[in-house]
Amino acid sequence: MFKKLLKQFKYQYALVRGKHNSEGFEHLQLRTYLKYALGGVFLFLIQLMIVMVLTETIGVKFLFAYAVALVFYVVLSFVYHNEFTFKKMLNVKREAFRKFLVYMGLSSSLTYLFVFILTNLFFWTYLPALFLVAFCMSILNFVVNAGWVF
Repeated sequence: MFKKLLKQFKYQYALVRGKHNSEGFEHLQLRTYLKYALGGVFLFLIQLMIVMVLTETIGVKFLFAYAVALVFYVVLSFVYHNEFTFKKMLNVKREAFRKFLVYMGLSSSLTYLFVFILTNLFFWTYLPALFLVAFCMSILNFVVNAGWVF
């Protein structure tokens, strides 16, 4: 069953990659996603440290600490993905930065909403909620960033 699922995923990936290479999705490649995911994990750890320091050490409410950490995440992720993932730092345009801010505003709002729902309605602790939401949103963020922003 796992082999069939992997084969189907490879097939769907090949279709998406072939269909969109000429339409602005030239960065939609597995090695680019791996760079994206590696940076995302690093940035997530920074975000997690900010949340934990603010909530556990300083005593700030979790949702406020998470909002502060999201702001840092957005700024650092633009710099990282411009420099390392999509390698466009030498030719940064205002339009790309605006698109990134618009999308990350939407993405961060969705992320915040999902974490809020998991922690307040389903009574999850914030650590598993952060991990699940970060994993799910990373895939969506990569596709949008590769195809529309960068």
